[in-house]
Amino acid sequence: MLRCAGEMLDESKTPLRTAGILATDLLQSLVTEYFAMTPRATAIPQLAMLVTLTTFIAGTGYLISQQVLRMSANDPQIQLAEDAAGRLAAGENAARVVPERLVDMANSLAPFVIVYDDSGRPVASSARLDGSVPAPPRGVFDFVPGDAPEHFIGESMDRFMLITKDSGVVIRPWLQAFAWRTKTYSPKYVEVQIEVAKQKGGIGFLFWNANNDYSKPYTAMPEMRAAKGRYFRGDEVGVKPEPPAATPIGSAVAPVSPSNASVETGLAPSGSDSAPRAQKIWRH
Repeated sequence: MLRCAGEMLDESKTPLRTAGILATDLLQSLVTEYFAMTPRATAIPQLAMLVTLTTFIAGTGYLISQQVLRMSANDPQIQLAEDAAGRLAAGENAARVVPERLVDMANSLAPFVIVYDDSGRPVASSARLDGSVPAPPRGVFDFVPGDAPEHFIGESMDRFMLITKDSGVVIRPWLQAFAWRTKTYSPKYVEVQIEVAKQKGGIGFLFWNANNDYSKPYTAMPEMRAAKGRYFRGDEVGVKPEPPAATPIGSAVAPVSPSNASVETGLAPSGSDSAPRAQKIWRH
């Protein structure tokens, strides 16, 4: 049967059409043979279950592929926004952050960058709509990602854990130690970042503040240290026991009669040879 089908495809001028005809004929033959060999009382319910299962599997595969495609379509815009935010945080001018090429939003689907100030007014833009910089809908800036550290720290950690999976690397995140695009920066804000980073697999953490103002992390530290394993793994804090001082062997201590006296002993000769042996130096 397979040999015959192969010869038909080789001799056909339209192999794709011929393959479709063969597949249809095979399916019809299987269904006819199935009904001929199976009682009708059980054949129809089994066939209905088979069709339902096949439809469900095909539909699930289609939905997954569409979701993956839709999510990946956001990657260029997300990367542009993250790069622009990083450059702005480093102190770069907003006009230099946005791309030079202007995008007409009415005629193009190309990604663009618009920088707004804290009051929601546009500062720089690479997009135009009807000849002017588009204004965001009212209420867009009432909630900004900076007010949800558990979101952007968690998302970042998830991405890096996926990228570095099975590599054995240690992920130690930089955490925000300044009030960038947030009105809720506080010791609690610091605690949330550290807790989420630990929950997501981070080993330790680093803070950064351009003005070297670490008052908020410093204020949060006593409470976090008191919470045992909630914020730290346990081996980052605490004082390691000091090793016991070595007992001097063969030391000679000269008696001291006056107070505040300083007595030093040098090298004493060894009984076996002429080589000097080091002596302990005592100061009182």
